Amino acid sequence: MSATSDQPGNGAVGLDPEPASTDDGRRANARQIRGSSLLLGGRIIGLALDFVAQVLIVQHLSKGDYGSFAIALSIVAIGTTLCLLGLERTVGRFAPIYQENGDYGRMWGTIAVVLLSVVVIGMMVLLGVYALQGLLGGVIGNELALALLLIMILLSPLQALDSLMIALFATFGSARSIFFRRYVFAPVLQLSVVVALILTDSGVRALALGYVAVAAIGIGIFSVVLIRTLGRAGLLVHLRRDTIRLPFREIFGFSLPLLTTDLLFVLRTSLTVILIEILRTTEEVADYRAVLPIAIQNMFVATSFRFLFTPGASRLFARGDRTALNDLYWQTAAWIAILSFPVFGLSLAFAEPIAVFLFGEVYRPAGIVLSVLVVGYYVNGALGFNSLLLRVFGRVRYLVTADLSTAVVSVAAIYLLIREYGALGAAIGTSATLILQNALYQWGIRTRTSVRGFDRRYVRTYVSIAAAAAVLVTIQLLLDPPLPVGIALAGTAWVGVIGFNRNALSIADSYPELLRFGIVRRLFGPTSSR
Repeated sequence: MSATSDQPGNGAVGLDPEPASTDDGRRANARQIRGSSLLLGGRIIGLALDFVAQVLIVQHLSKGDYGSFAIALSIVAIGTTLCLLGLERTVGRFAPIYQENGDYGRMWGTIAVVLLSVVVIGMMVLLGVYALQGLLGGVIGNELALALLLIMILLSPLQALDSLMIALFATFGSARSIFFRRYVFAPVLQLSVVVALILTDSGVRALALGYVAVAAIGIGIFSVVLIRTLGRAGLLVHLRRDTIRLPFREIFGFSLPLLTTDLLFVLRTSLTVILIEILRTTEEVADYRAVLPIAIQNMFVATSFRFLFTPGASRLFARGDRTALNDLYWQTAAWIAILSFPVFGLSLAFAEPIAVFLFGEVYRPAGIVLSVLVVGYYVNGALGFNSLLLRVFGRVRYLVTADLSTAVVSVAAIYLLIREYGALGAAIGTSATLILQNALYQWGIRTRTSVRGFDRRYVRTYVSIAAAAAVLVTIQLLLDPPLPVGIALAGTAWVGVIGFNRNALSIADSYPELLRFGIVRRLFGPTSSR
C-alpha cells in the first residue's frame, strides 16, 4: 500500500468497524497507551518545572517587560511554524509506513528532506527578520519587544529542529528517550536560566539570551543521542547513498497544504497576542499571556500522548486493521478527556483565585480570561487526535478546506472581539475557534475515514465529565470557597469521574501487571475491561 492511498473499505458513514481486531492490533494499542502514560508522567514533571519558571518570570519582570517578552515569543512561534511546515508530523506518518514496507531508501530520504528543509527555511526566516526589522518595528510599536525579537528569533529554527528530533525519537526510539529529552532535560535547563536571572537581578534581555543558549545546547546533545538510537535500531546499516530516494513530491504534497493547520494554531496564540498589542495595551497582552499557559495545560495529557499516536496509527493503517485503529483513536481520546479533567475543572471554576494566587492582585482581570480559554483548549484535547487521524488517512483536501474556513472566521471574530473587549474578547474568539475547528474535524472523521465520528461506548464518559464540571461551577458561584477547598473539590470530582468510567480506560488491557494488587483488580479487573 502506498503512503498516500486510502484504506480499503473506507468512508461509509454508517459502517461499523469489523467486530474484532487482530492480536497484533490489540498489543500495539496496549503498547501505545503504556508508552503514552510514561510520557504523561514526564509531562507532569515538565509541567511542574515549566510552571514554576513561568510564575517566577511573571513575578520578577514588570508587567510591561513581560508583555514585551510575550510579544517576541509570539513572533518567534510564527517563525517556528514557517520553519517546520508541518514536517514533524509528516515524517511521523511517512517514515514508519516506509519502514513497515521495508522501503529504507525512501525512509532515509524522508528524514533527509525534512531536516534539510528546516535548516534552509530557518536561515531564510533569520535573514528575513533582520532585513525587515524596520517594518516589524513600525507594526509592533514596541522598541523593547523588537530588541528581544532580534535575539530570540534564533529560537525559530532551533525549536523547529527540536520538534523534528522528538518526532524521530517517537518513530524510531522509545518513550523513555522522549521522556528525558522533553520533560526533564529541557525544563531543568530553562528553570536554571530563570533562577540565575533572579539571583543576578538581570533584565529581560538576559532571559532572552538564556532561552536561546538552552535551545542550542539541547539540540547539540540530543543529535548525538538520536544517531545512537538509530544505530541501536539497526537502521544505520540501511543508510546508503546509492539507495536513498528523496520523496519530495509525496512529502511536500502532504505537508504544504496542511500548513494551514499550523497557521491556524498560530492565529490562536501568536497573532492574537500581537493584535492585543496593536488594538489595546501591553498590559492586556500580559493578562492574556500570563494565563494562556495554564489554559494550554488542559492539553497536557494530549501533548504527552500525541508523540506516539501518529506512528502507531500509521502502522495500523498500513496493515489495514480498521478495528484496532478505531479503538486506538477513541480509547486514547477517553484517556485524555478523563486524565485532563482536574486541570479543566479547577481552572474553569476557580480561575480568578488561581490568577491572583499565582501572579498577584494586579492580574485579577486575567481570571475571567482563563475561565473562557480553558473551555476551548479542553475540547481541543478531549476529542482526541482528530486532525492527526485525518492526516494518517491522507485527507489533505478536507483538512485544508476545514482549516481555511476556520481561519477566516477566526481572524474576523478575534479582531472584532479584541477591539471591543480586549483580552476577554481574545479568549472568547480563541475558544470559539477551537470548538468550531474540532466540530469540522469530527465530521471529517465520520464521513472520510473508517473510524467512527463518535463511538457510542464513550457517551457516558463525556456526559459525566460535563456534569462534574457543572457541579464545580455551581459550587463556586453559590459558596465561593477558597482555592484550597476548590482544589480538594476538583480532586474529589476527578476521582468520581474515574470511578464512573473505569471501563472506558481499559486499564486491565494496558497494565495487566497491576491486577496483582487487590484494590486494582476489584476496580479494573476482567469484568470492567472490554
